[in-house]
Amino acid sequence: MAQKGKDLVIRVGGESGEGVISTGELITKAAAQASLHVSTFRTFPAEIKGGPAMFQVRVSDLPLLTHGDFLDVLMAFNQEAFDRHISELKKDGVLVYDSSAFTPPDGDGFVRYAVPLTDLAKKEVGRAQSKNMVALGVLGHLFELPYKALEEAIAKRFQAKGHKIVESNLNALKVGYDYVTREVQKRDPFKLPEAIQHQRMVIAEGELQAAAEYDYVVVNDDFVEAVAHVAAILDVEVHRVRRLTNLAQVIQNLRRDLAGLKDKKE
Repeated sequence: MAQKGKDLVIRVGGESGEGVISTGELITKAAAQASLHVSTFRTFPAEIKGGPAMFQVRVSDLPLLTHGDFLDVLMAFNQEAFDRHISELKKDGVLVYDSSAFTPPDGDGFVRYAVPLTDLAKKEVGRAQSKNMVALGVLGHLFELPYKALEEAIAKRFQAKGHKIVESNLNALKVGYDYVTREVQKRDPFKLPEAIQHQRMVIAEGELQAAAEYDYVVVNDDFVEAVAHVAAILDVEVHRVRRLTNLAQVIQNLRRDLAGLKDKKE
C-alpha cells in the first residue's frame, strides 16, 4: 500500500514588481530547510511592471511528483490575482488577501483573512514595496512556516544589498507575523506538514553514536522505520560479535589439538 503523506499547496498571485516570485522562493527555501519536500511552479513576470505574476509551492513530508491539483491557500495581492486564481482554490481552502487593495465578493465557502498588507508596509515599515515581506510574515504565522528559517532565507537573499536592506526586510517579516498574533484568529486546519528535521536529528544523533562503534549510519525520514533499521543493525552486530567470539574459541581449540598431534608425533 502506498504511503500517504501530508502536504500544503500555496499560491501567491499579484503583479510583476510586487515581489510575488521572491515571496514564493523564500517559502520554498524555508520549507526545504525544514527537511520537507517541495515542488514549485511559476509564471515568469513581464519585464515591464504591472503584468500578472504567480508562484506556487507544494510542500510535503513525502517526495512529490506533481505541483498539486488544487490550492489549499491563495495569497492575492490584488483583484486581478483573485480573479485569475480563485477558481483553483479548494472549496474549503483559505484566501488571504490585501484588504488595502481590494475586497473580494461574498458568497463562497472559503476561509478568508483580510490583511492590509500595503498599509502595514507603508505605516510600519516605511516602504509600500515591502508588502511582500509582510505577506511572508502573515503566511509564516498562519501556516506555521519555521520563522528562523524564513529569517535566514531573507538574510541570505538580500545580503549583497547591504545590512540596511536585510534589516528592513526582516522588520517587514516581523510586522506581518505580529499582525496575525494581534488581529487574526485562525479558523482553518491548514499548516505546514510537520517538519521531519527534529525527528531526523534525534534518531541521527543516536545513529552517529552507534556509528562510532559499529561503522553504521542510517538516516530515514520515517522515525519508526529508522528505529527499526537501527534495531536490525544492532541485532546483526550482536550475532557478529558472538560469531567472532566463537571463532576465537574454535581457533584456540584447533591450536590445542594441533599441539597434541605434534606431541604424539614426536
